[in-house]
Amino acid sequence: MWLEGPAGKIAPRELPSQVGIDAMQDDPYRSVLYFLRGIAYERPEPSPPFLEFYLGAWLKSQMAITPADTATQQAYFALLQKAAQLLILASPQTHTLPDSASPTLSQLGQLSEVNHKKLNKLNNPDGKLALLFRS
Repeated sequence: MWLEGPAGKIAPRELPSQVGIDAMQDDPYRSVLYFLRGIAYERPEPSPPFLEFYLGAWLKSQMAITPADTATQQAYFALLQKAAQLLILASPQTHTLPDSASPTLSQLGQLSEVNHKKLNKLNNPDGKLALLFRS
């Protein structure tokens, strides 16, 4: 099991007793990775367990996400652009955690360039970001 939440390490007793949207916390770094699949990384087959958790931990070590970064569609799009660039520009041999036994970015499907067509599609009026910010 992955014993780390958005605020850091957690003890097994702190895990929610139920799984569901009401019991889970949002991790903004893993949320960014949801949008970047196929844009800055591609899930390898077979896929290592906790792939997005490892990538999220790495991304958190590279950049801070503030509430302003996720407040509007344009701010979130800029955040995705920045995160995509960080991921593709990093060395493929970079470990996702300080532990050298952690997977490297290349093992987790790091792409060599940003898929700008897919990235820009997110920001279209009918794209995933528009759906996220529709009231």
